[in-house]
Amino acid sequence: MIPSQLLLLHLWSFGTSCADPCHFSKSEPLYRDYDGDGYVNFSDSLNSCEATTEYIQAPNDEFGNLLAGDCDDQDPDVNPGVVEICGDDWDQDCDGYDVVQYEDCQIAYTGCDSTLNFEEAVDSLEEGGTLYVCSSAAVGNSSIRKSINIYADGAMYDEDEGENNYFLYSNSDSDPVNLDFTGSSVEIIGADIYGVSLNFSSSVDFVKIQDALISTQSYNDIEFEKFDSPLLSLSSSEAQLDDIYFKYVDIGAFNNSVVKVDQTTVNANDLLIYGHTPNSPAEPILQVVGGANFTANNFEITSSFEADTEQAPLIYLQGSTSEPEYTTATLSLQNSDMVSSDYNSDVLCLWNYDERDVCYPEAEGLHESIICTVEHQGDVNCEID
Repeated sequence: MIPSQLLLLHLWSFGTSCADPCHFSKSEPLYRDYDGDGYVNFSDSLNSCEATTEYIQAPNDEFGNLLAGDCDDQDPDVNPGVVEICGDDWDQDCDGYDVVQYEDCQIAYTGCDSTLNFEEAVDSLEEGGTLYVCSSAAVGNSSIRKSINIYADGAMYDEDEGENNYFLYSNSDSDPVNLDFTGSSVEIIGADIYGVSLNFSSSVDFVKIQDALISTQSYNDIEFEKFDSPLLSLSSSEAQLDDIYFKYVDIGAFNNSVVKVDQTTVNANDLLIYGHTPNSPAEPILQVVGGANFTANNFEITSSFEADTEQAPLIYLQGSTSEPEYTTATLSLQNSDMVSSDYNSDVLCLWNYDERDVCYPEAEGLHESIICTVEHQGDVNCEID
């Protein structure tokens, strides 16, 4: 028979262990993390000594400081640790606002329902920041003086890359506009670009353009009366061009080349340049000048002009017109196809200081390889296979 004192003690101990799972350890407040992103909702708590899948201890940073609370515990993509997307009218990082204009943002958003137009979104970015284009964005004459990445391939909006449903276009109904880049690095991915000339200065170290349509047309089929700048002008140190369609059509006057490469090393894949206008262009479709080096695989130029006057050649390769750094220009085309209209005077012409306009009409048509070199004061040579 158990003495009454021992029985009471046993019952007290048993009741305590059932009622208090912490036993003799201290109970602490736990806070709800419903979306599992590691940030808690401080307004939803309980006292317990044992964390659960939803209730955890308030987290600290690497220095032991208490992390701020989650402002949307239903969404793991919203918490104080995520990168704010400026201009989408949504406070991702729980600091109480979406964006204060002109702050240094890593990511900005324009088009669709963005609170920032193209120029404002660019201004809001830090050096090397990324701009996402949703649907379409109007562009005015602008100078972008910072490194920037422009993504218009729909990747941010759960669309298939390469669909090119997102585009930049001239904000003028009558005139094309110029985007001038002077930052050290520029990347443009997946953009259809209408009525906008892209100009990259010699201060740009590297340019990458991929999966793009660059056209003289406006996006709403308005015909511009003139186009005085190349669709693409490269004076950067290096450029990578992949899967680009240059299209110049239905304009009154095209007074410059479609693509001009000056003192730049270009590596390209899958380039198509198509031209059709009522008038002859005043300059070659592609100019490689100033000792530039242009290498392309799967390269096609097609011209079909209505004017019955002689045109400039499709491609013009020129060595440096001044001495020092750039003295030799090279053109290397693999798997090329050049088709000219009846009025092209020549297809491919080379020029150096001593000898003008050495032309190669045999470059027209399909060729596995065309390799040309122009020295400033020396040989002019093309090998065509």
